[in-house]
Amino acid sequence: MVKMLKGFMVVAFLVAGGCSLNSLFSFTADIGGTPFKAIGSWEETDPGGVPTNQIFAADIKGNIFIIGVAGPFEEKTYTLGLSGTDRFEAFATYFVSSEGVTYMSESGTITVASKTSDRLEGTFEMTLAAVGSDNTLEVTNGAFDLLRASAP
Repeated sequence: MVKMLKGFMVVAFLVAGGCSLNSLFSFTADIGGTPFKAIGSWEETDPGGVPTNQIFAADIKGNIFIIGVAGPFEEKTYTLGLSGTDRFEAFATYFVSSEGVTYMSESGTITVASKTSDRLEGTFEMTLAAVGSDNTLEVTNGAFDLLRASAP
């Protein structure tokens, strides 16, 4: 109850301050027919000399959506899934907090329409499969308009 009250107070403060709720959600989609609205960011990393870049989004319920691409983000359409025998072009993971279930991308695309030094915009659609189950989710109407994550 206290967490819920705190969340309500933050939203009320933002609305009272003149901030529209819709402008807060920089990552949206319909997941299995249910609207997903989240706050997100993107970053470019180079762990161990292998450039991997990701979009990270989380909603108020604690659900987390991550999209990763091999190499730097470019203005192009990426195919989700494996390419070749051991490389990927792009992948997605969706964690449903209330169920403790992780979904992985089976197929789909992500299109980066615009990239600047601090902003990334685009669209996506995909099919997700639950790890260890036959359950799938269709992701449609995906869109993002994200700022680059701040360096730690």
